[in-house]
Amino acid sequence: MISFLHNAIAGSTQKNRSISLASAGFSVLIMGTFLNPALAAGTINRDLSLELRTLDVQKFHLLAEEDLGHDLFEGLMTRDKDGILKPGVAKEWKASDDGKTYTFTLNDTKWSNGDPLTAKDFVFAFRRILEPSLGAEYATLLYPIANAKSYNKGETKDASAIGVKAVDDHTLEITLASPTPYFPDLMANTAAFPLHAASVEKLGSGYASPGKMISNGAFMLESSEPHGKIVLKKNPEFSDASAVSLDSVIYNQILDGGTAVRLFRAGELDITPGSKSDGNALAVKEMPDSVRVEVIMGTEYYDFGLNGDKVKDPDVRRAINMAIDRAALTEDILGTNEVNAYGLVPPGIDGYKAPQMDFSDKPLMQRVEEAQKLMQKAGFGPDKHLKLDVSFNSSDLHQRTAVALSDMLKDVWIDLSPVNRDGSAYWEWLGSAKGKFDLARDSWIANFPDPVNFLNLYYAGKDGSTTGYSNAEYDKTLDAAALELDKTKRFALLADAEKMLLTDGAIVPLYYYNSIRLVNPKITGWNKNGFALHPSRYLAVDR
Repeated sequence: MISFLHNAIAGSTQKNRSISLASAGFSVLIMGTFLNPALAAGTINRDLSLELRTLDVQKFHLLAEEDLGHDLFEGLMTRDKDGILKPGVAKEWKASDDGKTYTFTLNDTKWSNGDPLTAKDFVFAFRRILEPSLGAEYATLLYPIANAKSYNKGETKDASAIGVKAVDDHTLEITLASPTPYFPDLMANTAAFPLHAASVEKLGSGYASPGKMISNGAFMLESSEPHGKIVLKKNPEFSDASAVSLDSVIYNQILDGGTAVRLFRAGELDITPGSKSDGNALAVKEMPDSVRVEVIMGTEYYDFGLNGDKVKDPDVRRAINMAIDRAALTEDILGTNEVNAYGLVPPGIDGYKAPQMDFSDKPLMQRVEEAQKLMQKAGFGPDKHLKLDVSFNSSDLHQRTAVALSDMLKDVWIDLSPVNRDGSAYWEWLGSAKGKFDLARDSWIANFPDPVNFLNLYYAGKDGSTTGYSNAEYDKTLDAAALELDKTKRFALLADAEKMLLTDGAIVPLYYYNSIRLVNPKITGWNKNGFALHPSRYLAVDR
């Protein structure tokens, strides 16, 4: 759905954290290792895999933007190189007995211009990102805060009603609408970064430009070229500056995967973005010293448009899910060891026992036979095919996936017509379609390790979900989980909700993500983690 991978991490956004799946392959790679001459000077070149729309970190929402955001800013909480949550600006925090009030005690830290960072900077930043006029997609991550959602939707007009208060310069008190056990994880996201209140109040969105941006991360913005390089330099005022090895980081706005590979071969690029392409298997074989493969908490899937006319019948939706050969898709189309998906929530969330579609263990032939019976029950057969459009964002991989699904579904008398839309336009279309489509590609990569990160995508509430899915019992179960403080009981409720989603046939899960990148072997500190998050503060050059 529109969600960071929409970067899923998958095709760099959606509106969620989706990843950019490069269409060009690694097949041009040759054996060997490459050392960018700049590395000797403590500089690394990274690829954003997109043209940055803005440097206003509060408008970031793509996976490709995450590392850049975390290079420039640090929130109350952060993550180490292994993706483990740890204190950031906050040195400690405590929750009230009812789980509704969090009190964060801040370290003595400074902005890049030497000004002290105070609790008021967080209050200012939280109020700003929730301003309806800003249109920040990640503002939803702050919705657990009291009155945050109503303010963001224009229902509450007074920003002071939002449950965030500076008790003093070093104490921030946050009041939640209801207990939210994963709230500290939310505070590690880009949506929860502080802003230098004085400069942003003066400059507005103009703060996000070279020479004007004041940040508190390991690096500062030095220069930025439209469609070109974004150059960061080490921030001497960063609280842990002594542990930062690099002097500078250059982010390159390269859209084409083939170009990124060529630059890597030439030693002009040290890190390519997470991607999937024809040559991945070849790259793994020929470039073992440069290839970095990590399993990430993300899922590739298709949405059914439940406000349209063609897939309202649950028998049709179940038949589609049963007839897809996920093993053939991951082995023949992808070839990079993805795990077949029969649910929405990916593996990797500690303590969560994710349900699977009830046919996942059946042989494919048996599933296809049962799917044919379901289609016949719905009124289709050899002489009457169901014609559906399948929409996706531009990518050779997505095109080939759609073609593969089309071939598979012919066995159950379904004819798919691929509809290819440009990346950013696609996610705008999906968000505005309101479920009036047949099948549409979607993806989500976790920005905090909790099942609700995925399941809330289908919470209808009074606003409705973007796909038209609506189940009052599903919403009720998520509401109950939101009030449950016991992790085991809460996860059981969330598993019940996911089972409803799968039984209702709201989605077509395909596979859980791997991220594959090329990383210069001379770079150290690149540790695998489930978020595909690799801030430059943890990287170094092995001289």
